Amino acid sequence: MWHKVTFVAESQRVDAEAFERFASTKMDQYGLLDDGTGLEVSTWHVDKLIADFKISVSATSA
Repeated sequence: MWHKVTFVAESQRVDAEAFERFASTKMDQYGLLDDGTGLEVSTWHVDKLIADFKISVSATSA
């Protein structure tokens, strides 16, 4: 199953714009697709993408 990156961000209560920007720099790593209406991530990669994003945010805010 595929999920819009922006919807994943909203469900995790993280900044959707920053989350999508982060994801777009690592499209191959997380198997992201761009369907023309936004990035999509498969269920298999959602947890890792969220975890890595939160780590990157905490590293930059420390």
